[in-house]
Amino acid sequence: MSYGDGVGREFLLVGPRKVVRNDRQIGPLAPDWVRIRFLVCGICGSDVSMYVGSRDLAYPRSLGHEFIAEVVDVGSEVAGLGAGDIVTSDLNYRCTACDHCVAGRTHLCRHGQEGHFTSRAFAECGEIEAGYLTTCGAPRYAIWCAQEFPSASR
Repeated sequence: MSYGDGVGREFLLVGPRKVVRNDRQIGPLAPDWVRIRFLVCGICGSDVSMYVGSRDLAYPRSLGHEFIAEVVDVGSEVAGLGAGDIVTSDLNYRCTACDHCVAGRTHLCRHGQEGHFTSRAFAECGEIEAGYLTTCGAPRYAIWCAQEFPSASR
């Protein structure tokens, strides 16, 4: 299944205080990945520090790791999640083996997050490894503050 018209709209940070819209092609899901539609996204201090340019970053950068999303599709090996589930995530990858993880500083894992998701939540949709997601236990109608992603014409 592809998402909508097969294009995922996202907003990327391309430099300090420079955000651009990017349209990316949506491909097939890997067996252990989930496609989600972002409903709500918070703005974290790390998002702000990246936006204003106070951190040394490689660009472009996808922002928005504090989110609530709806599962749209699941890969063939995903169990326990299905279309319509409301989920959230902690996008801090933890290898459990590097010096930071062993010392209990898992948020500083040396193996990072790259390659474990396609877009963060400043986007219409994204794909993410299923192990990062947890259900919120709330039916879709309980997420009252969720707004539809703005169309390209707005």
